[in-house]
Amino acid sequence: MNRLNDILGTQLPIIQGGMANIATGEFAAACSNAGALGIIAAGGVRTTEDALNYYAVVKEVLGDEWLNQDLFRLGASSLANAVLSSLEGKEVKFF
Repeated sequence: MNRLNDILGTQLPIIQGGMANIATGEFAAACSNAGALGIIAAGGVRTTEDALNYYAVVKEVLGDEWLNQDLFRLGASSLANAVLSSLEGKEVKFF
């Protein structure tokens, strides 16, 4: 292993690009399972349902150990507003 592999905890020094709507959870999981670093692009995650679907894919394919704040993050402001709106039951534009 080289230093990049040590830092990322991967087998291969490959980082899959976060390509908006095509960097799906399934694609990221396949890359990760192959030994590279898989990335889910937050730009393609716009709704609470999308976020829950991505969460379910990561949980099913990679397991619970990947569902922590260091490895599983969704950071799009539109998604944050959608989640807040779902929780509040009304439109929220915090971000």
